[in-house]
This record gives sequence, C-alpha cells and structure tokens, in this order.
Amino acid sequence: MKYKIISVESRKGGVGKTTAALNLSRLLIDKGYDVLLIDIDITGTNIVDALDSSYWKQIINPIKHKGKNANLLNIYQDLYMRGLKLPSWKTKSDEDEIIDFGLRKNNINILGSEIYNNVSNNNQNNLICNPSLLFDELHAYWFVEYLQQICNSFANKINNKKIAVILDNSPGFVGINPAIHEWLTDIGPVNGKFLTISSLDKQDLISCSRAIDNLHGLFQNKFIGAKLYAETIKKSPIKDFNLSGVSKSFYLRIASKNLNEDATEAYNLQNINKIDFTKKPNLYQAIIINKVPMEIKDNSFLYDFSDIRYFSGNGRVMNELLGNHNNENINHLVFYDEYINLQFVEPSLSRNSKAYDRRSNLSIVRRHFSRLETKIINNRKETKYNDNLSISNINYDVIEKNIELYQNELDKLIDRLKRSNLRNIVRLISKEWYPETPIETLRQYFNEFLIDYSHSNFDYEDNIEKSDRMKMFFKEFAYQIERQLRNNKMSQIFYDNSMYNPSFNAVLYLVVSPFLGDKHTLEELTEITSAILSIQLERFSEYQSNSENKRQSIREFLISESKSKLSLNNEKLYRLIKRSNRKISRNEVFITDFYNSFCKAQIRIIDIDEDFDFLIDVLKQISCGTENRKEILFPYIKDALDNVIVLKTIPHSRANNEMQKGFKSATYMTEFQESLSSIIEKWGVK
Repeated sequence: MKYKIISVESRKGGVGKTTAALNLSRLLIDKGYDVLLIDIDITGTNIVDALDSSYWKQIINPIKHKGKNANLLNIYQDLYMRGLKLPSWKTKSDEDEIIDFGLRKNNINILGSEIYNNVSNNNQNNLICNPSLLFDELHAYWFVEYLQQICNSFANKINNKKIAVILDNSPGFVGINPAIHEWLTDIGPVNGKFLTISSLDKQDLISCSRAIDNLHGLFQNKFIGAKLYAETIKKSPIKDFNLSGVSKSFYLRIASKNLNEDATEAYNLQNINKIDFTKKPNLYQAIIINKVPMEIKDNSFLYDFSDIRYFSGNGRVMNELLGNHNNENINHLVFYDEYINLQFVEPSLSRNSKAYDRRSNLSIVRRHFSRLETKIINNRKETKYNDNLSISNINYDVIEKNIELYQNELDKLIDRLKRSNLRNIVRLISKEWYPETPIETLRQYFNEFLIDYSHSNFDYEDNIEKSDRMKMFFKEFAYQIERQLRNNKMSQIFYDNSMYNPSFNAVLYLVVSPFLGDKHTLEELTEITSAILSIQLERFSEYQSNSENKRQSIREFLISESKSKLSLNNEKLYRLIKRSNRKISRNEVFITDFYNSFCKAQIRIIDIDEDFDFLIDVLKQISCGTENRKEILFPYIKDALDNVIVLKTIPHSRANNEMQKGFKSATYMTEFQESLSSIIEKWGVK
C-alpha cells in the first residue's frame, strides 16, 4: 500500500467533522505528506466554496475540471458511470492558475462535491446524479471503486513514500459509509484509519459508540478469518473450520484469491503476527468530542460519561479511545465557548519557544508600548485637526505629520518586536495596515495614469518638502479643479458637499504634491482629478437621493464606493479612458481600481487615528499576554484587522469584541490541533 487513508466521520452534522479533516490535512503536510482531501459529504456545503479565510486560501489547492472547481459527482456521473477514462493528474506549478486535475505539493489538494446543480432554471430535477448511492449498496460499491481509482492515480502521480488521503464523509450512516468501511478494513489498520467526531449530546455519543464498536467488530472478524487461513495453510492436519458471517466470508475471499494487492499484503502472515490490532483499537481508531462547554474544563460542572456504556452495548472500544471515565483523564475533549462564530477557523501559531529570558524581553516590550501610547496621547493634545479642511483653508500638513509619526512609531515597534524574539508576531503585520500604504498606492496609480496620458515617464520626488512654494502650487491646482467643475456644471454639487468631505482635499494634497513640478503636469493632473471628483460627487448625490441613505455619512458612502464597479456608460469616465493610451476593455478595470483606491484612501484618512489605535492595541495584546498562560498567535487576527482597517466591514465600535472572539477561537482550535497531533502520533503516522 503506497498511502494512508483516513476516514473522518460523524453520526450527526455540525459537530466539526470538516474542521477536523482540514486541520488533520494541515498536520500531515507539516509532517511531509502529500495530501488529497476528498469531500464525500455530497449533500452538504462544498468545502472549497466554504473556505473564504485568508489563511486557508494560502494552503489549499482546489482541484479543477473543465476550468471550474471539480465536482466529484459530475465526474462520477459523466465519465465513470459511462465507462469513460477519468482525468489524469498533473503537477501544478505556481504559474498555473487553472489546470484540470492539477495537484500541488505542500498544499491541501481538495476535490469537492455537490449533489445539486448550481444553475437557476425551471428544471425541477436539479440533481447532478441519482442519490441512490447514498442508500443503495450496489451504487455505493461502484462509487467506492471510483474513489479507489482517483486515490490510486493520485498516489501514482505523486510517487512519494508519504501520501495521505483524507475522506470527509457524509454524517450519519448512509450507503457510502459501510462501503468505505469495507474498503478501509480491507487495506488493514496500518494504512486505513478512522477518526470520529462527536458532540456531548448523549444520543450522539451513544450512536458514535455503537458505530465505533461495529467498525472494530468488522475489522476483528476479518482479522480472525485471515489468521485462521494463515494457520490452515501452515499446519497439517487442517484445523477444524469453525467460522461464520464476516470471518467466514473474508476467509473464503483470501482462499479464492479474491482480494486486491493491498488487502493481500495487509493480511499476510507476517503482518497479522506483527501486532494484534484487535486488542489495540486506538492504533487505527480515534474519537474527538468537540465543542465541550468551558464549565466542564474549569470543573464547574461534571459530565457523567459512565452512562454511555449502558446505552450503547458494551462500549468497550469507546472507553479505550477516551481513556478512563474520569473527567480529568478523558482524552480528546475540545473545549469551546459561546464566542466561536466560525466553522472554518484557521489553525493557531504558538509563540516561539526558543530559549531566552522572556520575562526581561516582555518587560521591555511593555515599556515600549507604554511610551508609544503616551507619545500619541501627547501629540493629539498638541495638534488638533481643522474640522473644515477646504480649498481656502489648507493645513493638511497636520494630517501628513501625523501619518509620518504613526508610520515611524510603527517601524520602531516592529524593530523592537524583532529584537525581543517576537518575529512570529511581526510576520502577522500586513503592509496593508500601514498608515502610509493607501497614500503610496494611490500615488502609484497617479504615476501610471500620467505615463499613459503623455506616453512618457514622469518622475516625482518621494521626499519633497512641503514648502510655501509647494502650497502655492497646490492652491493653484485646487483652483483649476474648481474651474473645471464649473465648466462641467458640477460646481453647485461641489459647494454643497465639499465641506462634508475634507478627506478628498487632504488625500489630494498628500498624493499629488510630489508631481506638481511643471505646467504640463498640472494640466494633466487637473483633468484626471476633476473627472474622478465629478464621478464621486454625482454618485454621492444619487446615493443621498435614496431615502435609506439620507442619514448616512460621507464615510459610509465611501466604504460602499471602495467596492464599486464603474461603467463605460458614464460619460466622464469614458472621456477619461479615451485620453489614455490603453485599450478600452483593459482600461475600464484600471480606472475602476484607480477610483476605488481614491475612495479607500479617503476612508483611511478619516479613520487614521482609530485605525492606528486599534492596530497598536491588537499588537499589544498578542505581544504582552499573561506570562503564565500559553500565548497564541492566530491568523484570524489578520482577517479581523483587514476587516476593520482595510475593508471597513467591521466598525471600530465592534472591533475589540470581534478580536476577543478571535482570541477565544484560537484557544479552541489549539486544543483541536493538540488532540489531532496526539491521535496521529498514537497511530504511528510519522
């Protein structure tokens, strides 16, 4: 057998089976395995469609077929059941985005499934294939044969000693499950493993216990049949034949050479004498009890597991998998709390465990944060923003100095964390959160636009000093914009709304000042900026005309605009594109991105203080946690910071609550990971 197969199962839905399958896949990748994860939960959500986390996107490789995410059932119905050749696996390079059956090493290669067609039509029968494979023994047998072909071809293409296939099964015990149990018990307990996920619900535990016992009984009977066959061919005279049921059937399969190569190898005399798995079920089976209330962890409540054995038959195998039925010694309980809000949460990263004087470093880092907070508070007392930043009253340099201060202090903090052996935290810090990033991004768009307009390169000074002369340039620039708007009959809208949107002028001052060197550049910038501002003002007027939006602020408008798609039907946009040196179809996307980046920069200017405070607060929490507890770094932090600072989908009023949910989810997922690590170590998966 060239590879291991692990079947992840549950008796009911929503207990974390897919979460376990994903994290198990990740653990095996860390151990050097090439992994194929097959979604057999055909009536549930396709795994690939459910994974929108930034962390998982970096490590998963959705298998494609005909240019789309492959559907296990489409291929089964259209190819396998018609006797046609299945797609061949191909090795996928980093440059290959879409390639049919392209596998990628060091990734979780996911083959998804969905029994329903994702097409909206009047067809009443919206099923991809007959659901009989869920219930009918024959169809389930064919389906498992189909899975075997896919797995074997994957293993042959990888040609590596360490290959694992994870099966994410349908909940319950439908037709596919017994066929999979037959398959995996045939290949033997060294390569066929079973992981059951249960909740604390008593009926769920009883059902899981019975299933675990039945599965062990199936393997036990096959082992008995194989052992008797080995003794029969070895001894003379032949021992009395006293078998029935599964044992007899398996004996006859071996005797008639009706086993495939993998099963024959698994049950040969040498292997069955090596270790008696019938006495050690924890070497090929495991159970995780998931979502256990925190009150059990802190011993506020006790849960009586002893009842389970009386309701589930003998419950012997369940007892062995869980350990002693004493709350303090039960294995593989994963605790949770009421704040877990995602099913597909990312795995955690633990604090770097290198030997160093953590107490001393932690003290230094805390002092650094304290000095930083004091400096920011004092700076805000000394400098106050003018609430009416307009063309006639320019003091945008106050905002610019604050951005520079924030950026400099963030750079110093990052350096301090590196020198304090906290580089794992530094790796979490995305450049998208930097105070200067939106301005730099927009400046790059302006530069590219100028190159397109004039068909020549434009140079600008990065560190240009904002002298009085430069302010005069900008004042002239602002006047030309106002004149351009007047010519376009937009001046009234501009006067009505400019006082509510000082961020536009502030962004212009920060972005275009380095370009304002000659008359030709000034004219080009005026044309570009006037068009962008005209489009924004028009859309803002339309936005406010909607009764639902009348009470919403310019900030809320800009958040919605930062995700907008502009249309060529807009006359001003079309005129702007025509002046450029790009093809219309390509330039429409560029102009939209340019416009959206302008809106994003405005929001970031409006939120600059709150964004920076939140970023520093989060970094402080993950850097200066309590010394006596295990510190956790969690990629969910990245998603939360992206949502608050970059995407603006979470307001600052909810930001801290969302982050606390993330920290608690991190603790939960760490326990999940620790249970899985313990299980695969016990299984001998190295």
